[in-house]
Amino acid sequence: MTYTDPEDLEPDEQQESNDLRNLRNKAKRADVLEKEVETAQAAVRELAFLKAGIETDTPLGQLFMRAYDGELDTDAIKASYSELGGSSSKEEEEPAPDPAIEGTRERQALATGAASDTGEAPAPPVRGVKGAAVKAGLDALANGAPRDDAMGATFGALTAAAASGDRSVIVPGIGEGPA
Repeated sequence: MTYTDPEDLEPDEQQESNDLRNLRNKAKRADVLEKEVETAQAAVRELAFLKAGIETDTPLGQLFMRAYDGELDTDAIKASYSELGGSSSKEEEEPAPDPAIEGTRERQALATGAASDTGEAPAPPVRGVKGAAVKAGLDALANGAPRDDAMGATFGALTAAAASGDRSVIVPGIGEGPA
């Protein structure tokens, strides 16, 4: 195929060339817009399932979402899902508490002086410098500090007391010079 400069074309041929170019550009834009419409429709569909309480990130939720061909109405989706034996997350009772979160709550409660919920009598509070050091560590935990930082707060309080000469925190035989 040979190249023809648009200026060498007759006016009718030049117009025809411009029309073809415009048609090609419009076809490309139409392809892009089609893909954007498909993406938007998929997002609207997923949103409808999420509003109905269907967990779309689980295998069962994904399978149901692909197979469902009814109206994108929340009640219709819920009804169809429950017919298949599924239960939407909005219908379920609250999930079981996370043991890690419950443990953190219990530690925080204990740090503020609450009684232990183990059924046993709580240990008597530690008083004095040692009690203050333990409280410093528990306070650090209650404020979200990592365990190592909380232990550092406890050890720091004990070290400061020992450095100031408090004999109650010094372990006999350690750090008292030659034996």
